[in-house]
Amino acid sequence: MTDKPDDGGSAFPIPNATDLDGYVYAPESHGMSLREYFAGQAMAAMMGGADNPEQAAFWAVSAADALIARLKGGNQ
Repeated sequence: MTDKPDDGGSAFPIPNATDLDGYVYAPESHGMSLREYFAGQAMAAMMGGADNPEQAAFWAVSAADALIARLKGGNQ
């Protein structure tokens, strides 16, 4: 069994919105995780000169994990 990596929580959560009658017209959305957002940003920076997209993707996810750990006070 593998442990799920810390995704950092929601990057852009949208709370429920209700009208005056109590109708929920925008169900809560958690959107993408901080891990996905950080990895996407790192991937965009890497792809300009990347010869190997798989290697760039691995680096981007590793960078996202390190950033989440650092933001939570870790020293990864």
